[in-house]
Amino acid sequence: EKIGLPAIGDSKLTASNEGFNSSDLQVPNSMKGSSPSSLRTPNSITSSNEDREAMTPDYCLRNFGDKLSTLEEKEIMDYPKIWFVGPEAQKIQAIEGKPNNNGYDDSDGNYLRVLHDHLAYRYEVIELLGKGSFGQVVKALDHRTNTIVAIKIIVNKR
Repeated sequence: EKIGLPAIGDSKLTASNEGFNSSDLQVPNSMKGSSPSSLRTPNSITSSNEDREAMTPDYCLRNFGDKLSTLEEKEIMDYPKIWFVGPEAQKIQAIEGKPNNNGYDDSDGNYLRVLHDHLAYRYEVIELLGKGSFGQVVKALDHRTNTIVAIKIIVNKR
């Protein structure tokens, strides 16, 4: 299954859960039987596809505003449903109009991924799976469905 995602700046994203199997989805014994909405970390993934309840942008600004960059505080209003904001990530302090996709890309157009930050306020970047001349693929946690996915991030060409 492939999911079309909104662009982050000029970067294009594609998510897929192909290539992951049940061994990628491990639930600690202490978490078995817990509802999906109570499972929030990459170490406690379930195979449930039950959607979680989304947050609103206003709710996120009130409760996580101090964890968002200045650009995110503005950008979040373009997303009617929020599942993850990356509150513990070492965020890039992007500036609107700054070169290289507001500072989110390197000089070659590659997205500067930040572990445990969000992609499209839904996915949490867990690790880099691979990188090539056309982009990179990251392993991510989909906070909406509580599943592990691979997201391909295409290089920005000018």
